[in-house]
Amino acid sequence: MKKAKGLVFFVIALLILGLGYTAFAGVYTWYGARENTIIRGTKSLLTGIDLGKTAQIVLTPDEGSEVTADTLKEARDLIEGRLNVAQYNSVNVDIDYDNNQIVLTIPLSENYAVYKIQSLLENVRGKGVLTFRNGDDVDENNLPTGDIILTNDGISGAITGRTTEEGYPAVQIYLNDGGTNALTSATYTMSGGTLSVWMDNTMLTAYTIDTPITNGQLVVTNSGMTMDEASSLAYKINLGAMPFGFTYQSIVELSSTAADTLPNILIYTGGAFAVICILLIAFYRLSGVIISLGLILESALSIILFTRYFPVFKLMTMTVPALIGIVALGLITVALGVWQAERIKAGFTEKSAFDATVKGGLKGMSAAAADGLIVAGISAFFAVTAFGTSNYRLAWFADLLSWLGVNPGGYSIYPLAFALLYGLILTMLVVLLIQRVLAATITGVNAFKKPSLFGGKD
Repeated sequence: MKKAKGLVFFVIALLILGLGYTAFAGVYTWYGARENTIIRGTKSLLTGIDLGKTAQIVLTPDEGSEVTADTLKEARDLIEGRLNVAQYNSVNVDIDYDNNQIVLTIPLSENYAVYKIQSLLENVRGKGVLTFRNGDDVDENNLPTGDIILTNDGISGAITGRTTEEGYPAVQIYLNDGGTNALTSATYTMSGGTLSVWMDNTMLTAYTIDTPITNGQLVVTNSGMTMDEASSLAYKINLGAMPFGFTYQSIVELSSTAADTLPNILIYTGGAFAVICILLIAFYRLSGVIISLGLILESALSIILFTRYFPVFKLMTMTVPALIGIVALGLITVALGVWQAERIKAGFTEKSAFDATVKGGLKGMSAAAADGLIVAGISAFFAVTAFGTSNYRLAWFADLLSWLGVNPGGYSIYPLAFALLYGLILTMLVVLLIQRVLAATITGVNAFKKPSLFGGKD
């Protein structure tokens, strides 16, 4: 059992080191001059507008739109929501009241190439009107001509899923009472006819009506739809339509002096953390090794959030505030680890039993650390809900901040708040679980039961 405990420690340590290396360096292969990404490392980080190249797009309301300051604000909030679900977490969405325009500043990087921005804008700039029509006919301009049965006003919500037979990604649309009655009445007279569903002027799907639709539900799907597209569509439906659509002339790439900022920051930060680890090991021996492994694990898990190391997770944008949050949480982890190491070291000066000293050092700081992290986590949660996009705010909390003179919203604060919230969860995991497991397993081996290995004296 003692040998097994020692083995557990080294297995966990190797897993942490392996995760740290792949999270930062990534895994890439080359076929000739083409690079294939197996695991995304820091060179594939999704950088925000403050760390790399950007593009600017000026959106102008469609001709004939009734534009006011209120409708521009409403459109701005909906555009923010659409960009957010498309994983653009670092953008500026500004209103030019003088010219009645909205100005987007979007990052350009590996995943934000210009052609992808063009595709994104087609989804963002449209009014977002969902229509159910009798028939799927179009005119010479490819615009739908079928009679409208119902629009967004008849919809209560939408969720994503998969079809039961083919397993295609799909959007389940739920109608309210008015929409259900309208669709039921229409489909009673459409036997053998076609029901089509359109987003603005793009047809999403079409059905041949065999029996009336009376349950107030409809599935939108097609063989080419992906889960990301389904999620984006459901989110767009739930957000509702904008007061008007927009057009744009061009995508202007802005020059940037920040292209090398992120690599330099990562190098300096990594060097500083390496020096901290060396000092920890020099002063606290095995306790320092445990703290260093915890710091490597937390740093790797923090970076993973911004690189999509695990493709199933949503990709976040690396910004300067997010980096500040990661570094701050790393320093908190070091501080808590030093506190723990000092308690163990102090126990050895009192000539206590080895096992009792180590367990006392681990146990004594858990409650205090947990209390502090929970309080900080609650604060970070409220910051996320206050300073995120308008669609993620707690309305009453945002109103309170506005009453106090604080302007909620915007992406300058949100990345910091999100990084702190996510990082606090990691800190609790590392400090209250991983470091305790490492200490418990290594001290279970007789060869390491020496006070000198934990900063004390034999």
